[in-house]
Amino acid sequence: MTDFAAEELEALRYTSGLAMPDTCTVKRLDYPGTADLDAETLLYTPSTPTTIYTGKCRIRPASTRSDAQRRDDTPVTADQYMLTVPYDEGPFAVGDVAQVTVSDDPHITTRSWRVTSVPAGSWQIDQRLVIEEVIDRG
Repeated sequence: MTDFAAEELEALRYTSGLAMPDTCTVKRLDYPGTADLDAETLLYTPSTPTTIYTGKCRIRPASTRSDAQRRDDTPVTADQYMLTVPYDEGPFAVGDVAQVTVSDDPHITTRSWRVTSVPAGSWQIDQRLVIEEVIDRG
């Protein structure tokens, strides 16, 4: 097995960055954070999410297969996608929420995805987070 030279790895990371056409924001909810339950109105005000990352990204379907599931006794269709971001961003965690804020594709700027897995590996060129969009069919 041949080791990459640092220059080769940096060139691959640069090229990967060129293939990220969109801008996205990844946020994390703080649990329990500063969430508040108003004793008089019984209205729950969740904590303000923390922005983990804003910058270039790419979203692609992980497969062409949807997964029918039940969540809280509600039928849903879960589609898996890959969110690609630069290798040195984050750290990201399961449960973070990604939204594309700028894209030439108007179909993805109105949706959000939840991070379900944060894979890691040697000689990482970029980060490919497994994300899931849940579509309510109830």
